[in-house]
Amino acid sequence: MDGPPPPPPTPDTNPDPTPGPTPRPRPPEREQLTSPEINAVLSRYELGKVSAIHEVRAGDPGAPKALIECARGSLLLKRRSRACDDPYLVAFQHSLQLRLEAQGYPVAPLLGTRDDNNSMVQLDGRVYELFRYINAAPADGSVQGAEIAGGALARLHHLSQGHSSAWTAPEDRSSALERVRRRMDRLASAHASLESACARLTALSAWAHHALLRLGLDRSPTRVIHGDWHPGNTLFREGRLVGVIDFDAARMGELACDLAQGLVQFSLVGGGDDPDRWPDTPGVDRLLALWRGYVNAGDPNTIDERTPEAMPLLMVETLVKEAAAGVGADGHAGRRPGLAFLAAIARKGEWLESNAESLTQKLSEA
Repeated sequence: MDGPPPPPPTPDTNPDPTPGPTPRPRPPEREQLTSPEINAVLSRYELGKVSAIHEVRAGDPGAPKALIECARGSLLLKRRSRACDDPYLVAFQHSLQLRLEAQGYPVAPLLGTRDDNNSMVQLDGRVYELFRYINAAPADGSVQGAEIAGGALARLHHLSQGHSSAWTAPEDRSSALERVRRRMDRLASAHASLESACARLTALSAWAHHALLRLGLDRSPTRVIHGDWHPGNTLFREGRLVGVIDFDAARMGELACDLAQGLVQFSLVGGGDDPDRWPDTPGVDRLLALWRGYVNAGDPNTIDERTPEAMPLLMVETLVKEAAAGVGADGHAGRRPGLAFLAAIARKGEWLESNAESLTQKLSEA
């Protein structure tokens, strides 16, 4: 589509009821797009003959997707999850994607609707997007892939500098520690068995919070960030980055936090479905590779002498925030028992706390 998306129409006010928690531990239910729903949305576009429609089981279970094969090629239809479907937020994120695409950054191009070239469709209180499909694979866990991803994040930060939009992205003014405390208090109150793990994670968040205050790092959320920089959102083909996807969390934020999230996500080492078997130590080689990619490709003004020292602290913040969000109302993290999951994340955070000084040294020398 050409130009910025038109202002989104007034949202519908009759959202579907949200199902309650499941009676026993199981993975989150993956929502599906229905045939009438798909047909209604696709009718808003000029697509020519549609030859095939396939469900795509990837990403957020609350954001169902379908691969559409049609006269205009292979397209990806996505329904935004309830947490990310405010139309004004979507408009902000689409304006960012259009800006990046215009500058040659590898995003999945959005398609505009037939009548008003809108970048989204609103139907029965839900928001839908249609993209050109990128046939590629997520980052493969290699050191090289991590370094390329770091450079891509730096380029995103550079190209989005000064981005303005008719729509405003939200800013959460509460601190990470405040958000963690609220979430951990709720989890511990609902599930007494989680109390000790919640206390460990809250203590980690407090350590990082107060250390960052002493460091004097500017935490002003004044720049556009991707907000969800992990291997699944960087698509590679034959060792080359060909797509950056999922701007559902893009907003005004802190560049250092975006980088810290990337360092966490690209260096995580798991161990299957049993969190008790997860190692405490991250993949330091991939962590350093992503850092090198970012520093070598980035704007020197975004990195100063305090940034390496801040990274272990911000990584702990990221780990704890994502752990807090990863446990559902049933006290489980998908298939995994909540206690084992939170304890595994606490061990990873405590490793970062114990090794913050040596990791800072490695980052400074990388």
